[in-house]
Amino acid sequence: MTPQPINISADDARKIAAGHKVNIRRINTGRMRFVVPGAQLWVREPFYLPVRFDGRSPLQASSADPNLDLRFVAHWPDRPAGYGSPRAGRTLPKTFSRMVLRIALVEEQNLQDIDEQGALREGFGSRASFARDWDRAQQNGFSKADISGWRCNPRVTVITFTTEHANVIELCERRREVA
Repeated sequence: MTPQPINISADDARKIAAGHKVNIRRINTGRMRFVVPGAQLWVREPFYLPVRFDGRSPLQASSADPNLDLRFVAHWPDRPAGYGSPRAGRTLPKTFSRMVLRIALVEEQNLQDIDEQGALREGFGSRASFARDWDRAQQNGFSKADISGWRCNPRVTVITFTTEHANVIELCERRREVA
C-alpha cells in the first residue's frame, strides 16, 4: 500500500514527534477511505526555507541546493534568522518528510464522545482543552466552522497510530530491500 500524505499543524507535529499524540480526529470525508489499519500516512507539516528561496517552490529550492537545510515550524515557532515566512505543510515534498504514521486502528464516533483518556491520546491535558483547540482549528480554516465546530458534534474518524521517525521515501526503499 502506497503511503498517503496527511496535513498536520505545527502543534500536532510537535506532539507527535515527542510521542505525546497517538490519535488524530478528522471530519469524515471521502478522503478518509484510504485510512485503514496497516496503512501509512506521511506527515506534511509547516516549514521554513532559507530566505534566499523566497518566491521559489520547495522542489526548486532543493534542486538549487542539494544540502538544503529547511526548518520545521514545530521546533522553530519563531522564524529562525535567515529563513523566510512559514510554508504550508501541504507544500512539503516527500523528500523532506520526517515522520510516517502507521495506522493501528480506525473508528468513527461523534466528536463530543471523546473522553479524558481520548484527549490525552490527542496530546491535550483535558477534554475541555481539546474542545477549545478543535474550535480554534476550525475557525482557522481547516474546515467549515459552522458545521464542524464542537457544538455541532460532527461525526469524526479517530485514527490511532504509531510513529516512525523516518523519511517516507527512505522508509519505502528500506522495506523494498528487505522484501
